[in-house]
Amino acid sequence: MPSVSIWMIRSSLVWFLLTFLTGSLLLLNKGFEISPALWALMPVHYEMALLGWILQFVLGTAYWMFPRHLEGPKRGNRKSAILMVITLNAGIVFSAFAMNQEWVLFAGRFFLLSGVILFVRLMWGRVVSYRDL
Repeated sequence: MPSVSIWMIRSSLVWFLLTFLTGSLLLLNKGFEISPALWALMPVHYEMALLGWILQFVLGTAYWMFPRHLEGPKRGNRKSAILMVITLNAGIVFSAFAMNQEWVLFAGRFFLLSGVILFVRLMWGRVVSYRDL
């Protein structure tokens, strides 16, 4: 397994743990009414679950499983792949913890979009069939 996939899947597991803890806190709050202010964590919980855990797990697995290039770097430019991991995680952090600050949310979405564009760019040439060769 390539190191980029390892870091993406490990990061997704950290986001899964944070999602689980946040969800547990929200459930405790629902049952025992700890504080109404805790409901502000619901969007954070969604962002961490959908973008941090699921999206990153899927992208990390896809980066590992897609066919490799026959020539040159097997999985594309390594620096672009590392930048993809950094921008995705930065985007998740900014988006999840924007707390109604629009410029922070915008920055987070920009980082997420940048990470996804890098992923598509890295994967585009790997979407091939070797049967015709």
